[in-house]
Amino acid sequence: MKIAVTSLKGGVGKTTIATNLAVCFAQKGYKVCIIDTDAQQESSIIWSDQRNLDLPKVMVLRVGEKNLIRDAVEHEKNYDIVILDGSPQLSELANATMIASDIVVIPMSSSAYDFWAFDKFITRYEQAKQFKSDLKAYILLNKFNENQNIGKELIDSLRNEFPTIPILKNTIAERVAYKETISQGVGVSEYKDPKAKKEIENLTAELEEIIKSLT
Repeated sequence: MKIAVTSLKGGVGKTTIATNLAVCFAQKGYKVCIIDTDAQQESSIIWSDQRNLDLPKVMVLRVGEKNLIRDAVEHEKNYDIVILDGSPQLSELANATMIASDIVVIPMSSSAYDFWAFDKFITRYEQAKQFKSDLKAYILLNKFNENQNIGKELIDSLRNEFPTIPILKNTIAERVAYKETISQGVGVSEYKDPKAKKEIENLTAELEEIIKSLT
């Protein structure tokens, strides 16, 4: 199964979500790899370089735009879960990242900027669906506080304006643990913050159920 974690906007937490999902799936016994599509930042590659070899294995691969779709299919033959860490852009790479995937996870924070960018993202998503009609997309509320009015307003706006894109029931809060684990090459499910661990485990379980429903 190929999962893209992508958005047209930077700073929404794509790599953080991608690496943490990869770790959690690996802990469940899945054979996992991350495809880093951002040739400039290579954030997943840098994260992987810090990872201890004694931890559950998460392979991170560099794949160029030209061969992304073909290579994603090839890597799926060797891995149970292929996670594409999408780079923020309006180029054809955004379309290719989605076409190469089965499921698209779109991180979004409680920000008007994220909401405005999402409108542009939908255009790209609809273009991708012309090539892959069974492509599924889900919104992930990241850096989210359900007790803030702005968070509730965001959910209402998304449901009203984009009713065809479901919102995942599990959300990710803004926690120090997500930042502290990056330099260590670990996921929060391998770290000391039980709340962060629980929410990423719940998110992984939700995606696991979605995967099962599609296979």
